[in-house]
Amino acid sequence: MPAPLHELDQRLDRLLAKARALAELAVIDEVALSPGATPAELSVLEAHLGFALPPELAWLLRRTNGAKGLLLFFDLLAASDMMPGSSGHERSEALKKSAVDGRPIVPPTALVFADKRGDQPDCVWFEPTPDGVWRVVTFVPPSGAIVDEDLHAFLARLEKRCDWLLEDAGEALRADLAIFGDADEEGAG
Repeated sequence: MPAPLHELDQRLDRLLAKARALAELAVIDEVALSPGATPAELSVLEAHLGFALPPELAWLLRRTNGAKGLLLFFDLLAASDMMPGSSGHERSEALKKSAVDGRPIVPPTALVFADKRGDQPDCVWFEPTPDGVWRVVTFVPPSGAIVDEDLHAFLARLEKRCDWLLEDAGEALRADLAIFGDADEEGAG
């Protein structure tokens, strides 16, 4: 059974609060925190897809800037030395034709959000299961690792990633302050 949306709301609130702190520290792009998709944008997306979005995905797009690229998620999943580059939202037919060991990476029924930051894009897709629960699947190049989880687990993993990035940024900030402190003392001497 998928987690109730009010539980997901609470988790996403915590995640977004931590992400805002990361944006203030310039660890992730502020654009990642732009407003979520409007009902009109969702209608356009549904018309393009030809079917209604599942409730969990519609909720995620309303709460985040998902229709504009899921930048928040890609910024959090990317390595800490993120390469600058353009990000785009697309149903990537090219990815659906890609394969690892001869097996398709992305099933034809998936909704794909791709972020092209290098030779191989990070890719998150939403895949329906036989019992009607949509899974969140993350393809991580260049290793080709695939993480398959429900939306609750996906957000929980991103929150842990936020915690790690905040801790890392805090250590870097403390190191910078120590260097400036040493310079001030030398100047005073």
